Amino acid sequence: MVEFFGGTYRNDSETLGLLFSALANNMTGIGTARDKSQYAYINTDVRELTYEELTNLPRKSRLIQRAINLFPNDAIKAWYKLKFSEDVGIDPQEVQQYLRNVQGDYRQCFRRAATLGRQYGDAFILLGIKDGGAPDEPVEEDKIQSICWVTVVRRDELYPDYGRRRGDTTNPEYYRLNMIGRKEKEDSWGSKWHRDRVLRFSGDRLWDNDAITQNGGYNDSIIQAMFSAWASWQQGLAASSAMLQDYDQFTLGLKGMARMVRGDITEPKELEALGLDTSADQETKQRVAIEHLYRRGLMLDRGRSIVRGMMYDLDHELPGSIQRRYQGADKIMDRLEDAWAASTGIPKFKLYNLIGSTGISTGVQAATILKFEWASQVNDWADENIREPLERLCKYAMLAKDSPTRGYLPKGWEVELPLALTLSPMEQVELQKNVAERDSKNISLGIYTAEEARRQYEAAEFDYNLVLKPRDTRDTTAQASDGEKDSPEEVDTTLNGSNGKGIERSDEMRCDVIAKRGSKWVVLSEQGKLLGEHDTLEDAAGQLKAIEAAKYRADDATPVQRVIDWQGFKVGLQYLPFQYRHGRLLPTAYGHFQKTKGADGMALDVYVGTKLKSPKVYAISQQINGEFDEEKMVIGVESQDEAIQFFLEAMPHEFFGGIREMSLDELRGYQVDAIND
Repeated sequence: MVEFFGGTYRNDSETLGLLFSALANNMTGIGTARDKSQYAYINTDVRELTYEELTNLPRKSRLIQRAINLFPNDAIKAWYKLKFSEDVGIDPQEVQQYLRNVQGDYRQCFRRAATLGRQYGDAFILLGIKDGGAPDEPVEEDKIQSICWVTVVRRDELYPDYGRRRGDTTNPEYYRLNMIGRKEKEDSWGSKWHRDRVLRFSGDRLWDNDAITQNGGYNDSIIQAMFSAWASWQQGLAASSAMLQDYDQFTLGLKGMARMVRGDITEPKELEALGLDTSADQETKQRVAIEHLYRRGLMLDRGRSIVRGMMYDLDHELPGSIQRRYQGADKIMDRLEDAWAASTGIPKFKLYNLIGSTGISTGVQAATILKFEWASQVNDWADENIREPLERLCKYAMLAKDSPTRGYLPKGWEVELPLALTLSPMEQVELQKNVAERDSKNISLGIYTAEEARRQYEAAEFDYNLVLKPRDTRDTTAQASDGEKDSPEEVDTTLNGSNGKGIERSDEMRCDVIAKRGSKWVVLSEQGKLLGEHDTLEDAAGQLKAIEAAKYRADDATPVQRVIDWQGFKVGLQYLPFQYRHGRLLPTAYGHFQKTKGADGMALDVYVGTKLKSPKVYAISQQINGEFDEEKMVIGVESQDEAIQFFLEAMPHEFFGGIREMSLDELRGYQVDAIND
């Protein structure tokens, strides 16, 4: 007998087969000695587990409870990091702290809703958003004043309200509460809720409209699909235990047993032992003898099970046993175990907690690999089930007027889901050792600097994920010249990486933008730094225009990456082709002629094409706001059109003020030695 849901069912019953077994057999049943394959067929019927069964099963089986809880627990333990791609003067953690202060403990709500969603098929979080709208109205994102509260509702407490237009049943527009809400609150019984104000957490998703409609508008519990495998596994355990306990048979040889069974008993001693006299007929003798043999066998079996021994008549009884071999039984159980584990979607080593047990290597590297494998699966699960609700809640929080961002949605914000990985101290050391080897190679190749690698150790926890900024936005500020003491005209600073222009770089690579915050127009750098605040768009545009003009006028102090020889000149290349300058992708290299001085007292700037055998030099007049600024040289080209094309790809078109061809002799006239002479 096997117990399910408070009742009992026979292992060999047809009812059990129809309800739970993947193989059904109406002719022979399950667990009998008859042929189980002659009339067997695949059972495709789905018996939906009741709400009570879904409630009781995790309480009955720790393994089912573990299958439900593992993903949500580890995903919420890893949680998330909110990141901004621009500097808005606010730490993203302040937004997360804002959410932590919302009534209802949103992190615990996510854990509970995700767990209940896996157990029952769906669970929900209602959002108390103060935006002037009713619960059945879409969220007015530009009117959000505050997020007041969050609360979890179970599957039986909220149901889809399709109305007259069913539409996509997998994502209904409205829901209705089937519970008594809090007093003086919006979440009262029967209230209608728009999906903007509901976060949904599902178990096994039903993507087909018909399937989810037949299921009452809900998704499946993860228990539904894995229950058949779990029931087969439980039956296998019960059958194996019964086989080992009950199939160990003993034999008992009795002298004259066949004669006694026939009732052919004539000896006075035998009749006396059976309690009979000579007047008993053969039928009576036969019945009494069989009863005697039955009681004798039962007594021996009970004696064997209690004292692990056997008492027998030395003269008339000969005990023995039937030797049975159970080879392959363990493999059958392994297959049932594998099928059950596979149906949960959880690796066997995690479901059964096998790390460090027999068959699983206990080495640091092997254990770490398994932990990374599980962390990766948790991350995938969180990406599919947690990311969308988290992103929506974080977006509402940033749009709230009482949040740290004051209703401003930072550009390029994102929710990062870190790996749910907890390493032992020994594993941590091993990981850092491997990362150090990686960093050593990458630093020597120039992929990133030692200072950038150091960031991995700056946080409270070691983070091996090194995210690099674009090369042209890193801090490459050169030392400013002292003006009087080391003026560019008197000192060549090429050797220390400068081009003789000792002016600080000052965010030259940022693409400044105008944005609206509330009633104000603000000018921001690409990293989000506030550069100015204005009442009108025209004033903001004026500041942006002035910033752009000053930015292009500022001399470039970017360190030289490479020096080349061209027609007797040393050319210091500060940018190589396909690097960014002023937010634009350069089609050519860019730098300056070393030991030269133009009309502005600075080294001559030059765009360098790839045709370095060409002796041609072109001087392009650069204009800013319609006024002449300076001349930019172009070499490595064979035509005037080619020079113009390179300039227009690197600079705004309005900066082009004309072009002329320059001779090498004229160019040599800008050399410092020639000027001094």
